[in-house]
Amino acid sequence: MNLVEQARDPLMRNRNILFELLLVVAITYGLMYFLRGSPAKGLVIFLPVAYVLVEFRFRHRSWRELGITRHGFVKGIIANWHLFVIVALVLQVLVPLVSSLLLPDYLQHVLGRLPWLPSGGVAALLSFLALTAFSTFIEELVFRGLIQERLGWFNPQGVAMVVASVLFGISHWAPGNPTVVLADISGVALDGIFYGLIYARTKSIVVSWVAHFLADVVGLWMLLVMVGV
Repeated sequence: MNLVEQARDPLMRNRNILFELLLVVAITYGLMYFLRGSPAKGLVIFLPVAYVLVEFRFRHRSWRELGITRHGFVKGIIANWHLFVIVALVLQVLVPLVSSLLLPDYLQHVLGRLPWLPSGGVAALLSFLALTAFSTFIEELVFRGLIQERLGWFNPQGVAMVVASVLFGISHWAPGNPTVVLADISGVALDGIFYGLIYARTKSIVVSWVAHFLADVVGLWMLLVMVGV
C-alpha cells in the first residue's frame, strides 16, 4: 500500500463519506432540475466543488489524494494513449456522424445546449480554449475525483465508473425531442466511461482532464464542420 492509499484508508472505512456524497449529489441534481432552462444551471456544478474544497481542509487531505498531481503524468498519457485516441478522436467523429444520420435534429440540439462557441478571431479562440480547459477540469474534479472515486470506496470500480458516467451524461441534459436528448446524454455518458477508465488506471484527474479537454475541442470542431459554421 503506497502513501496515498494509506492516507485514504481511514476515509474508506468511514460510511459517513458515502452519505455525504449521496447528499451532495442529490442536492446538486435537485438544483439542476429546479433551474432547468436557466443560465444559472451551469453554476450548480460549483456546489460539489465547494464540498471538495471544504472537505479538503477539514479532513487535511493532500492534492495528490484528490488526484491533482503531476506525478506520473507523462507515463499516464503514454500508457493510455489508445484510450485517448478512442475518446478524443474516434468517438468525436463517429458519435455526431452516426447520430446526425439517424436524428436530423441532433447537431443543432448539441450546439444549442453549449454555453459558448468560438466567434472568430484569435482572442475569441483563446478565450474559448481557456474556458473549455477550466470547465473540463471542474467536471473531472467532480465526476471522477469526487463521485467515481468515492463510490469506488464502497462499490466495485466498474459500478462506480458507470454511475459517475451516467450522472455526467445527465448533467448535460437540455430540453428537446426525447430521442435526441437520450442520444445526446448517451454520447456524453460514453465519453465519461473512457474518462473514468483513464482515471481508474492513473488515479490522476490531470490525465483524465487532458483527455476530456482534447475530446471537447475535437468534438466541437467536428460539430461546427458538420453544420457548416
